[in-house]
Amino acid sequence: MDAEMKKRRIKKGDIAKLFGVSPATVSNMFNRKYKIEYMRFIQLTRIVFGQYHHDFIRRFCRAAKTKAEIEAMEWAYANGDTEVLELLINNAKEEENEEDEHVTMTDVYELQLHRLLGEVNIDDFFDRTQDMMMDFKGMDAGKHVMLKISCMYAYIYMRSYRSVWSLGQNLLKHLEKIENDYLRMAYEMRIKIVLLYIGTRAKKYDECTKIANEMIEDEKVLEHFPVYYTHALICLSEIYALDDFEKSSYYIKQAVEMMDKGYFDSNEGWKVNIKSTYDFVHIHHKQFEGLYLQAEDEHAHYLAKGNEEDRKEAVKILNALQERDGEICEFVMYYKALALNDKSLMERAKDMFHNAGDFHYSRLAVNFIENFH
Repeated sequence: MDAEMKKRRIKKGDIAKLFGVSPATVSNMFNRKYKIEYMRFIQLTRIVFGQYHHDFIRRFCRAAKTKAEIEAMEWAYANGDTEVLELLINNAKEEENEEDEHVTMTDVYELQLHRLLGEVNIDDFFDRTQDMMMDFKGMDAGKHVMLKISCMYAYIYMRSYRSVWSLGQNLLKHLEKIENDYLRMAYEMRIKIVLLYIGTRAKKYDECTKIANEMIEDEKVLEHFPVYYTHALICLSEIYALDDFEKSSYYIKQAVEMMDKGYFDSNEGWKVNIKSTYDFVHIHHKQFEGLYLQAEDEHAHYLAKGNEEDRKEAVKILNALQERDGEICEFVMYYKALALNDKSLMERAKDMFHNAGDFHYSRLAVNFIENFH
């Protein structure tokens, strides 16, 4: 860190001002005479390196002996760093009273970690969330909001989109009860990301555009929540994806630029998501230069737009995906109908989109059917 500070001409006095502490306190942090909290170290890496340094943060979490804070757990979740989240949860559990039967925030984050790692199915995730919500004596504003957010995630997986929109709007009104500024903003971003996801699919374009623009115009969102910031960019790209290539491409390219700058080097899953969105937008508009084709479904989408041999290869890929997953999703059905130029399959794809509550992307199937010849 010292070398990076010299390289970027950052003085310890500058850090002291940002943290609101004395230069001596910062010196003691670097000299290890002062136990630095997890969240403060996380923010320190952003100041020194210009963005969060996940490797340094992981090393710190492995060695630190101080009690893990909820803010640090939320940071790990928001930035997709499951290794840091697991380290913090294990640290917190060691410090907690084993005789306390009430639900703790550590319990809530541990359940969400299991969801991220695919270690719990949606039914169990929802049931355990509901069980936690019954612990009224152990409930406070933070736990209440977090468990409601967990319910929103479960509803999304169960395709109950109508329930989520009203729940999210109502939940935003309760955030003022959360005293910690970072957590209040983090939970707000979580709720808004869910609203963007379901709102776009419900064709609530005006509402979603407003929410997404508010997010990308707020420097604090970029500063503290780069993943959520790109969520908003991806939402705007999706809103325009089917009709306006220039606008859609403009927003997804901003997300790609952030990825190329190294913002998500420790979050491979999020990089794949950005690349897949970029590919979808460009393939849909037959702009084939510079595609990533890292995701199998988008590779098949690309081949489905090609010659006869390409389309046959697309069908092979899509059949393999269906066999692997044990079912066929609406997008795979759409790509398959596209590759086979099959109107009846496309009718099924349209129904699948509608049954999933996705009236945005169902327009893909509807447009194909209306222009079929």
